[in-house]
Amino acid sequence: MRCADRVVEIDEYYSAVLFFMNRPDSFVVVGNKILYVLEKMYPQAKIAIGVACKERLDSEDIIAKALQNVLDAKNQSTNTIMDHF
Repeated sequence: MRCADRVVEIDEYYSAVLFFMNRPDSFVVVGNKILYVLEKMYPQAKIAIGVACKERLDSEDIIAKALQNVLDAKNQSTNTIMDHF
């Protein structure tokens, strides 16, 4: 798996790891792989992955949407992938 395009620290417990994809459905595959690996490495941790994908949207808007997904997921009780189109 390739390295992240950008990592943004949200607070001392949460970071957003962002990947930029060419295909709109790619985030599902990558997001599930990342979630699976993190659950195996940190079985007691609460994990949230925020993803965003929209054609013809500039990268800063996509980053903002992905970060908002992670922030929204912090309030949920289970590991989750939050998507945003």
